Formats: sequence, structure tokens, C-alpha cells
Amino acid sequence: MALTAGFVMDDAVLPIALARGLVDLAEQQQLDVDKLLRGSRLFYEDLSQADKRLSCRQWLQLIARFCRMHPEPEAMALLYGQQQALNHLPLLSEVWANSANLAQALRHLSQLAPWFPTVVQLRPRQHGERLVLVLQSTLALGEQQRFIYSAILAALRTWLQEQLGKHLLMQVDLPWPAPQWRAHLSSALGEQLRFAAPCCAIHLKAEALFTPFATASSWRCQQFMRLARQQIRGTSVHESLQSQLRRLCRRQLQLGVTLEQGAAFVGLSPATLKRRLKQDGVSFQQLQDDVRCHEVLQRLDIYGYSNRQLAECVNINDMHNFRRAFKRWTGMLPSQFR
Repeated sequence: MALTAGFVMDDAVLPIALARGLVDLAEQQQLDVDKLLRGSRLFYEDLSQADKRLSCRQWLQLIARFCRMHPEPEAMALLYGQQQALNHLPLLSEVWANSANLAQALRHLSQLAPWFPTVVQLRPRQHGERLVLVLQSTLALGEQQRFIYSAILAALRTWLQEQLGKHLLMQVDLPWPAPQWRAHLSSALGEQLRFAAPCCAIHLKAEALFTPFATASSWRCQQFMRLARQQIRGTSVHESLQSQLRRLCRRQLQLGVTLEQGAAFVGLSPATLKRRLKQDGVSFQQLQDDVRCHEVLQRLDIYGYSNRQLAECVNINDMHNFRRAFKRWTGMLPSQFR
């Protein structure tokens, strides 16, 4: 696996289908498409070019403008996810749809995902009889994170129900407060919603891992996996710079990572790394704190770790220092958060 310095916000790496899906939704809602695209350096003709790419910043700008133009942006995020699903990555979509079960689909995703640029990762966690599919951003998504997370959750739930049945039991965790009106959320994500949750995630029974998929086809899955491997053969890992650094920080969660170590890992000088992260609107320390916070919250929520166990995960020996760090990350003390 060849690792190169990953892409940043202004690199045009994302499939144009992400923008096309948003424009299609705008047309369905009778919004002004010219106004939506204005200033984005994208033109309507670009949307039909399969090899055209857009940058993460362009996509976030389109989402931000769409949300300003529509009175119900959260409902639109869910609809965007339901309509898009994995359509912007057709090869991955085919591999997943033809997998034998969720366990195999997740295994294929982990094998192929590094070569397909994404802004959010799906990280499965299992504890006893519970399977948790956690969403984690690979870039600083700002105010658009809620729209993107909502869309991905809606896409995942739609896809899981198509494969495992409409009556599949799942709980959806949303890391934001409950809105006054939530009918649209219940319709798209089900009745089992937990708001102000530590992480954005879908909870399933672990038995769902090996329940046969409705569209499983061993032969077709092998064919599409072969095509995917042919497509990525000889290419470098296509991962964001922040995602590479987050992966290193998770790997060395206890020891911590210095700026110099992070720079060496991605093949950049410390000064260049600082400059590229600044262009993305994040510092190396902010990125590392975000990883440590997310990992601690996952262990607290999914595995029920004690404060002492959580402190050990991030190599903080003094509990007073851990409580201070936890409050800096979350705005609350561990006891308040629990």
C-alpha cells in the first residue's frame, strides 16, 4: 500500500455525482440551480462528465448554499441520502449489494475504501450482542457535518433495510440536540433515535452481521471485486491528509504523536504539514485532541469504560488532569457526561 501525502480541502478528488445529486434535489424542490452553482466554479455541463471531480470545499459550499435556500435543510439532508445511497461510487455499491452478508460487505469496504476518496469513514465496533457502525469524519466538515452525517445515516438505513428487511431493528445515535419537530427524522431513520449522543452511529444486533443479503450473488461480487482491484492496481492510497494523521493518532493513542512524527508519517516537513492543515482550517493539536476525544467517548458509550480505564487509554495517570482534558474536549466533566 503506497502512502503519499493525502488530499486537502481544495484538491479536486470527489466524484461529480455528489454535486449532481444535490443539483437534482434542488430541481425537485424547484430551487434556482444557477444560484446554487454560482461562485462554485462548477457549471451545469460539468455534472454530466463522469471524469469530472470537485473539491471537498466546493461540495461543502454547495451544501451550505442549498441549506440557506431551502427552509427545511435537515429534511433535505435525509432525502439526499436516501436518493444518493452509494450511487456516487457505483463500483463500491455493486460490491456491497452483491456481498453475502454485512460482515463480508464491511470487510470489502475496509479493503477498497483507502483508494476511494471519502470525507466520512464507517468504523464497525462490536460489544457482546451489539454491533455499532460509527461515523467518523476524515476532514473538518464545519457546519455542514450535520447535513452530511444525516444524509449518510439515511443512506445506510435505506441500504440496510433493502438487504436485511424493512423490520430490521436499529437505533440511530445523533450527536446533536432533539429538534422540536422530528417527524421527518423518524420517517427516515426510524423511531429509535438517541439525541445528544457521544458519537454518530447506528446500533444493530450482532446477528445482523451474518444475515444473508437479499441481493447476494457470489459470482457478481467476485466480478466487481476483480474490477475494483484492476481499477486501483498501481495507484496510491487516495486518502485525505487529515484521515492519514487521524489513523496515526489512533494507532498511537497512548503514546501520543508529535508534529514531527506526523510530518514524517505523511512524508512532509513539519512546516509544510502545518501550512496544509491551516489551509483546511485545523491545527495538528486540534486534530489530535479530536481523535482522543472521539476514542474516549466511543469506549465510554459502547464498552462502558470507567474513568480510570479511559484515562489509561490516552496515557493520563492523574485523574484530575484527565477530568480537565475531558472537560476541554467535551465541555463537561466525565460525571456530567455520563
